[in-house]
Amino acid sequence: MQFANVLRKKRKELHLTQQQLADKLHVTRQTLSRWENNLSYPNLDTLVNLSEFLAVPLDILLKGDGNLMVNKISQDVRDKDKYKRYLMIVSAIFILIFLWLSVLGYGRASQNEWIDRFNPFLRVQYGYAVLPNQVPEKREKTTIIDSDGKNKHVAAVKTPQRVDAFVADDPFGSGSWLKFYTGQYGCKLIPETTFKRGYNE
Repeated sequence: MQFANVLRKKRKELHLTQQQLADKLHVTRQTLSRWENNLSYPNLDTLVNLSEFLAVPLDILLKGDGNLMVNKISQDVRDKDKYKRYLMIVSAIFILIFLWLSVLGYGRASQNEWIDRFNPFLRVQYGYAVLPNQVPEKREKTTIIDSDGKNKHVAAVKTPQRVDAFVADDPFGSGSWLKFYTGQYGCKLIPETTFKRGYNE
C-alpha cells in the first residue's frame, strides 16, 4: 500500500480531519493534503513523528512507493549534510576575515610595523615632523652580568624613550600623532653605589 493510502486510512481510523492531524504534526493542512494525494512526502523528522502518532512502523510507511519516498528522504539527508558543510565553510571564512581585520586593526592602533607592512588598506604617504634634538631618557633598574658570566650587579641604566610627534601630511595641517624612536643611543651606566645611595635611602 502506498504511503498516501496508509496515511489517509490511519487518519480516518482515528477519526481526525486533515486540519486536526496537521495541527498535531505542526504542518499546514495543505501540506497534509499533498501527502495524501501522493504529490509530496514528509521529511525524515516529520515521518518519524507521524509513525509514532499513527502507531505505524516506519517500514510500513516506506513500503509500496517504489522507493520514491526512500529516495526523497535520502536526498533530503544528503542535502542537509551538504548544507552543513557549506555553512561550516562559510562560517570559517567569516571567522578568518574577522580575525584578519582584528589583527590589522590592532596593528594600526598600536602602530606595529610588522603588522602594518602587510595591511593592504594602508597607503604610502609622506609626512613631516619636528623631533627633539635630545632624546628623552628614563633611568631604569637593571642587572648587569659581566662577560665571564660569573659576576653580576645592579645598576641604573638610562634607556631611550619613544617620542610622540605630530606628523603633518599636507600644508593645511592635517596629520596624526605617531610614536618614534630617534637617534643613536648609548647606555651610560651609573655605579651601583650611586644607585643604592640615590634609590635605597
